[in-house]
Amino acid sequence: NLPIKPLYMEGIRNFIVVGLSTELNINLKKYPNCSFFIIKPRKSIGEFLDGTLDFSSYGAKIRIEIGYDDAMRELNKL
Repeated sequence: NLPIKPLYMEGIRNFIVVGLSTELNINLKKYPNCSFFIIKPRKSIGEFLDGTLDFSSYGAKIRIEIGYDDAMRELNKL
């Protein structure tokens, strides 16, 4: 769940969204006059238990590398 609506209601109009899934859907039409910078994984980082909650050294290292590469890919578009 992304907390866009409450922030939008408080007047925030610029969002940096970091998704934890390749399936990230935001209805941008619901938030007029907003800008979104969206970073999402280019590939699956695992399911909830074997991905999001995998705090092993190896699992964390892999997801950090994927997140860094995904963020740099989006930043290079700017």
